[in-house]
Amino acid sequence: MEASGAAFRIHISQQIKEVLDEIGGYHIEYRGPIEFEGGVKTTSHWLTNCDRFHKPLPEPPPLIEGENHGLACIYRGNA
Repeated sequence: MEASGAAFRIHISQQIKEVLDEIGGYHIEYRGPIEFEGGVKTTSHWLTNCDRFHKPLPEPPPLIEGENHGLACIYRGNA
């Protein structure tokens, strides 16, 4: 999943989302389906915050379709 991640974002699997939902207090956004090498498909999510975390979080740059890891926005000086 690291290869399909994005800058300043925590990418989690459906299985991890289910565990965090059981624990409670986590803010999760649906990302959508991704496909790994070998054709394995899964659903993925972004972990965006936690109720027990009280420090300010950086605002992630916007996601741009087709850009790997969101690093292009950093090199353009948008981060």
